[in-house]
Amino acid sequence: MHIEERQVGAVIILDAVGPMTFSDGAQLFKDKIHSLLYRGQTNVVVNLGAITYLDSAGLGAIVASYTMITRAGGRFVLLNVTKGIYNLLSIPDC
Repeated sequence: MHIEERQVGAVIILDAVGPMTFSDGAQLFKDKIHSLLYRGQTNVVVNLGAITYLDSAGLGAIVASYTMITRAGGRFVLLNVTKGIYNLLSIPDC
């Protein structure tokens, strides 16, 4: 996986491309979020449209990133969430 970063005003947009798995990308994603927080960037949009595969480590990286950003007082938004990723993120009604 690789991540392209761009800034629009006060918002950082991360374009994630490729698989986000334990062996390829999950740690890179968390490191990128830590780097943004270190630089004081707390408004983050993550474009998931080019993610080809997401495993439990990738899902955990997304959830951990959301937690880190919101605890810092920022906003964390997911963009272009595919149906498969949406199903992973959804909690079904019991």
